[in-house]
Amino acid sequence: MNLFVRAWNRFVLVNIRRLKVYFGTRHVFGERKVVLASNQVMCVSMLKDAEYYIDELIRHHFEVGVSHVLIIDNGSTDRTVELASRYPRVSVCRNHLPVRDYEVLIRSIAAKKYTVGGWFLFVDSDELFVVPAGAGDIKSVAGYCDSYGFTSVVCQVLDFFSEQSLQDSAGWSYAESLRKFNRFSVNNITKFDYFDGRIVFGFFLLNNECVSSDVKFYFGGMRNEVFGEDCCLTTHRLVKNSPEVVLYSHPHCSGSVRCADFTALIKHYKFCGDYLAREKRLRGAGVWWDKEIGQRMDYLNSVDEPIICVSEFHLYTDIELLFDLGFLVASDRYLSCSGLSFHGGAARVADGR
Repeated sequence: MNLFVRAWNRFVLVNIRRLKVYFGTRHVFGERKVVLASNQVMCVSMLKDAEYYIDELIRHHFEVGVSHVLIIDNGSTDRTVELASRYPRVSVCRNHLPVRDYEVLIRSIAAKKYTVGGWFLFVDSDELFVVPAGAGDIKSVAGYCDSYGFTSVVCQVLDFFSEQSLQDSAGWSYAESLRKFNRFSVNNITKFDYFDGRIVFGFFLLNNECVSSDVKFYFGGMRNEVFGEDCCLTTHRLVKNSPEVVLYSHPHCSGSVRCADFTALIKHYKFCGDYLAREKRLRGAGVWWDKEIGQRMDYLNSVDEPIICVSEFHLYTDIELLFDLGFLVASDRYLSCSGLSFHGGAARVADGR
């Protein structure tokens, strides 16, 4: 009886939280219900005070072929909503619940509330998705996945940085930063098989299917080398909007998905703009339960000049290099269907930016 009571109480609590998020998500601007074809993609971004990023965020993802953008505003006090509302094919909703407690529910419930069919691409305000296909766009990626019964694409997140100190780059616009933050590192990356028992959130992967043994979970990277963070770089950001998919079951994955036989890239520009001031505000406001913010800030405040220094870096020219380095993978079938050619042992693909 006690076990039944505990299970019932948990069921009630979970559903109360879901209802709280659903009714706390209010429409602000744009279409209230977007109906997508099976290969169309809704880009979903939950953000707050993202005026610095919003124009490039929206423009880039329209360029790579998304059909609509949904902005989930978490209580901005700057011009984020005003700027986003200037674009056609953009919808804005608002939810003020704290993201550290409701992150996965806000993303998943808001996305489902405003979208019928198609696919979701989830990105943060400082992230840009890169299409891993020849001359195609994100619709061709979704179409390939539909053809072979895949319901998710595993994405690898890569941090970009510049040669300048964070103080010198603080005044750059986001557009300027995207040009000058052209360095990345693949040092200090630990790779695990998809179902490796050492993945701390592995429980949320148990009902998934991963057809390629080349698709791995990555931890570490540049932030591990510089700040000592053991951050996860792997996530399921491109996900089919279908009833069987458990959308955003964890911040790094969705449940009951069949993962594609290739990986995609998300460029991460965490250190653009006035990073030091921004992280100081987040740390002071307690927005995230994130001790890693403290690690980064403690390190950067302890050095004379806050520069991202690594033992080895690469200059980003196009996505081909990431196949050469083994950071991204693709099956022969995917390469063949995408019409990709080979150059230097890697697939020649288009960046989409």
